[in-house]
Amino acid sequence: MNINNAYSKVLGTELKISEQYMKDLSFENPRHILPTAIMSQPKFHVSLDVNANMIDHSAKFEVIVGVSVTALIEDVTLFISELKYAGIAYFSLSELNELERDLMIFVRCPAMLFPYMRRIISDVTRDGGYPPLLLAPVDFLTLYIQRKESDAPSHYPPHNLM
Repeated sequence: MNINNAYSKVLGTELKISEQYMKDLSFENPRHILPTAIMSQPKFHVSLDVNANMIDHSAKFEVIVGVSVTALIEDVTLFISELKYAGIAYFSLSELNELERDLMIFVRCPAMLFPYMRRIISDVTRDGGYPPLLLAPVDFLTLYIQRKESDAPSHYPPHNLM
């Protein structure tokens, strides 16, 4: 079965996310510069990863999406924000093969959680004294394929989310 057919099946499979929560959130503001004093556009380094834990050998998984953002002007770090956001996902394992299960965990679940993460990062950067940082939408299917092709152990390769 190719990945597109598997993903089409996954999109048609019932998925419930019963809980969503922050596992970890940090915002470091080592050298606050007022936005009006910033002479050049900051550069952003963004990394993203997805991990999952099976709960009680059932069809229940804790899916954890992590994002780390560092804002720089030249060699000066403006801020560093890190967020690990999780959801408890339920779906039927009996209907899915291993590839489809992985697509559910590493593609569909993160896609459902990401908009909430995006808002939290926006609020945190705003509350840190900067304009709200709006992360670009993420194509988790493309990231999953890249990870598989690179044989990375458990996280996505760096991705430009700006």
